[in-house]
Amino acid sequence: MPKNKHALIRYKIIDKMLTSTSRRYPSKEDILDKLRRELKDSISGRTLENDFDAMKTDGGLGFYAPIRYSRKYGGYYYEDSQYSIAKLPISGDDRDALDMAALILKQYDSLPILKEFANVVTKLQTVLDGVVSNSIEARRQMIQFEESPNYKGLDLIQPLLRAVEQQYRIDFNYQGFLSTEKRHEDFEPLLLKEWRQMWYVIGRYKNGASTKSYPFALDRITNLEVKESEGFTFPYDFNARDHYAHAYGIYRMDGKPERVKLRVYSKRIRGYMRNNPFHASQKITKESEGFMDIELRVFPTPDLEGDILRFCPEIQVISPKTLRDNIAKRIQDGLRRMSDNQ
Repeated sequence: MPKNKHALIRYKIIDKMLTSTSRRYPSKEDILDKLRRELKDSISGRTLENDFDAMKTDGGLGFYAPIRYSRKYGGYYYEDSQYSIAKLPISGDDRDALDMAALILKQYDSLPILKEFANVVTKLQTVLDGVVSNSIEARRQMIQFEESPNYKGLDLIQPLLRAVEQQYRIDFNYQGFLSTEKRHEDFEPLLLKEWRQMWYVIGRYKNGASTKSYPFALDRITNLEVKESEGFTFPYDFNARDHYAHAYGIYRMDGKPERVKLRVYSKRIRGYMRNNPFHASQKITKESEGFMDIELRVFPTPDLEGDILRFCPEIQVISPKTLRDNIAKRIQDGLRRMSDNQ
């Protein structure tokens, strides 16, 4: 299979040249020149040879292109003059994969940017079969996706994505869950992020002499304005992967992440956590018959506290002390409220 996003584009360009009736038998130099001009990249002869091999023999691609070289004309051609990768038949497995993609995308019909992809898949199905596959509706009865029917703010994703791409400032009104009043925000959007079926825009704003980054929930935003006349320079020190590398949840705390040590007692929960770690940094540091110790390198946020509480009493916070104390306090407060209601 192709190892980079340009590979399939190169295959299509090569295919177009080999099926052209206006210029038969293009040479290696002809094809390289076309690839370099189309992709604005320095494609090497070695890359072209690898592309030929992939198109001819790669079972994952399934092209099995009959590419041949003509010594007489000094160029390449398809041995089968009717061949083109654009004419390849679709297999039953390909059909099933396409139907599954359509089914998954249909779960996000309310998300405008993904609705466009769903429309493309539907068009493909119609072109291939003449009708949309009936198996999609049948599979709806076999697969149930998690839904969030009351979520708002999805209509803001497209304008916000455009603002991030084009580096436009935005402003909006925002009312947090704990606030009784809306406040006006004006900041530089850097990233859109989903966390547990909620979407956020992360950006930077001035806070006195310093610059702060902060996430805003889309369902709390009103009166969004993308300020196309006010651009900003994307910060060189911001990288989405690095920014959230040690975050737990949507909020990234200031300072350095902490080493969180947990002890898990239940064998069932231990098995679950091996396959579903708390965080990408999780590692098992010790295991015995009675318990398993795990360690995370994260910011100990309220989201982490909530997930630890899910597994109580079969989990113990060993360190840091502040996290252990917070968990203990939340358990004690809950027990007190339970007792007050009796």
